[in-house]
Amino acid sequence: MERIILMKRFIEKIKHFYFSNKEISIIGIICILISVSYMITYNMPDYFGIEPFYSWLNNLAISYIAALIFFIVQVYVPEERNKKKCMEVLRNKFVSITTFIDVSIMLCKKHIKIKDKGADLIWNGDNEKLYIKYSKVGDDKAFTCRSYTKTEIFRLQNIFDSKISEIKNSSVIKYCDYGLLELLSQIEDAKFFDGISYVIRLANTEIGFLKFGSNLAKIQSLNDKLKEMCFIENDFQLHDIEESDKFVADLPRNDISEELKSIRDFNIVRMKRYIKQQLDGQGVAIPEEMLDKISKEAVDAQMNKGNK
Repeated sequence: MERIILMKRFIEKIKHFYFSNKEISIIGIICILISVSYMITYNMPDYFGIEPFYSWLNNLAISYIAALIFFIVQVYVPEERNKKKCMEVLRNKFVSITTFIDVSIMLCKKHIKIKDKGADLIWNGDNEKLYIKYSKVGDDKAFTCRSYTKTEIFRLQNIFDSKISEIKNSSVIKYCDYGLLELLSQIEDAKFFDGISYVIRLANTEIGFLKFGSNLAKIQSLNDKLKEMCFIENDFQLHDIEESDKFVADLPRNDISEELKSIRDFNIVRMKRYIKQQLDGQGVAIPEEMLDKISKEAVDAQMNKGNK
């Protein structure tokens, strides 16, 4: 069984070398066939008088095979080793950038609806704020909640550029696969995040955004190829956002030390948001002081009940 596994790995490496160096591999196969045929026919009569030419061709083939072996040992194998180490170093950065693109695509699909002229922006927070809740496919328990203000959406291109720069400025980037770097350049040239800012700025105008859908499909295709080349299997799914999730999503931009002095404070803020949401749904408004008092009493009641 172990020999079969080793044989499969060896065959896979041969296939990888062949497809990575197709031209020189084909010439190498031809040279091997020439040398083998020369050995087989060595003692046969030379009816056509081509032995001198055939001998010269065989010597040329042997020289090429020797050069090919030298290339494999001295160039190809060290390069592959360096590429592997390069991917080990940069893997987290590639995971970060592909996740960033995936989440941004989900954000666009859920909250931006392109019309014949202009676009509908589905803000699900106060003061033009977007909330999104997602998890990895197959993992419905580990949620991530994010919020985006209008200003933060306009900065997505800058964040993306910084992630690209981290990869390109890495000390091991010279060992990175050329095809991978070319793909990164294609993603960079797509200017997808600039396109998001453009749509949001001009959503209420008479301008059409017919190319936005095709650009969205293009960046998703490029990102899928990037994940495939980097052996990244992360796929994400959206979930309905709840009022309590919005508090969690806003924590990174708030002063956490002030908001989370205790578990009680945390629960009071969540309860306050929940009660306000219920009252707003019924068209009822109450003073802020009363809302604070009700929230504190509700949390204290829950905590006392849990302690019994």
